[in-house]
Amino acid sequence: MKRTLLTILAGTVIVAVFLTWVYLLFWGVPESTQDVLTDLRFGNQESVVRDIVTEPVEEVQTVDIGSKQVLQLTTRPVAGFGFISTSTEIIHYAEQGTGHVYAIDLATGVETRLLNKTFTAVTDAVFSPDGAYVVLVAEYGTGTNAAMERVGEGDGAELVIPTDAKQFSFTENELRYVRTTNAGMVGYAYNWNTDTTRQLFSIPLSDVTVVWGKTRTFIYTNPAPFLKGGVYEIAQGTLVRVGNTAYGLSAVVEPESGNALVTTVEPKEGILTTTTATNPPDTLPLVLLPEKCTYDAMEPNVLWCGADFGERERTFQRDWYMGMQTTNDLLWRIEPNTVTADAYVNFEYEMGRVVDVIDPATDRFGTNLAFRNKMDNTLWLYRIGSLEVEE
Repeated sequence: MKRTLLTILAGTVIVAVFLTWVYLLFWGVPESTQDVLTDLRFGNQESVVRDIVTEPVEEVQTVDIGSKQVLQLTTRPVAGFGFISTSTEIIHYAEQGTGHVYAIDLATGVETRLLNKTFTAVTDAVFSPDGAYVVLVAEYGTGTNAAMERVGEGDGAELVIPTDAKQFSFTENELRYVRTTNAGMVGYAYNWNTDTTRQLFSIPLSDVTVVWGKTRTFIYTNPAPFLKGGVYEIAQGTLVRVGNTAYGLSAVVEPESGNALVTTVEPKEGILTTTTATNPPDTLPLVLLPEKCTYDAMEPNVLWCGADFGERERTFQRDWYMGMQTTNDLLWRIEPNTVTADAYVNFEYEMGRVVDVIDPATDRFGTNLAFRNKMDNTLWLYRIGSLEVEE
């Protein structure tokens, strides 16, 4: 009898320990005893971005800047970054996973932590031009959740935006974003000074990428290798098509001029080509993806892109987005008006690293170009100052 009782007690303890371990593994240590009683996670409750305020600490490190024209700025995986509009020497970034926000002084190499909060599952980050605000996007099994934080105030201060907001873009005093509905997609602008939100547009499409400009807004349908897509301008509440529709279409759009480079499936050969959105179109010698290109802030007719050589099958874009393919990029300076492309950096030759460029951006003065390496999401810098074409 005693042996049976002891067996039951031992089994109960083992099960309790195992269940506690599972709870801590998936949901972490509760912030209070109330969390244990109220946050049972049953049913289809929507996940939210949860943050843990840490003790204010001053983390200061030094990045080896040196005099190299190309350098890797972080070993941490980066969710997003932004140059500070008032300087060519400061860049902010958020760490993937934790959402920790740092600033790097590109002149001295000093790296300082700015936001003393820890988040969970952060995959994307977008900074305001002055670096005072950041939107952190966390990815869960059921979708994504967004939170907006004020940077540089120790613990920070959260501003309320819809958790299902996507495709963010900052102006000087507004955050623009979209939300999907059963009828399509709606665009909004949130002014944090007045704490007000206004609607910008409503369109009957949802599977699209928004290209935000200062005065104009464009969209292009997300590329599908066996479906036709197009580029459209949202003008006075209506969609105005730019150029022709084509299979597998994606686009690099300069939103102020409306000029675009489109990558499509060539009908006869079934391979991808990049052309100008003109009639007749001009063909570039490279296959470009929008996520790997940016227009120069000082020269709107100049593109900086990561791309490699060779033909690409019609499914390449889909496979690259899914992580099934990577590229061994060179850094290119492209002038669409003259249909020319010059290689400036061969990363594997100069750095001994394979770099798959993603999310490139120049500072407002066109002196520096930063980007992430999709292979490990580290942050890199290219100093545009001394332009030397790669032979």
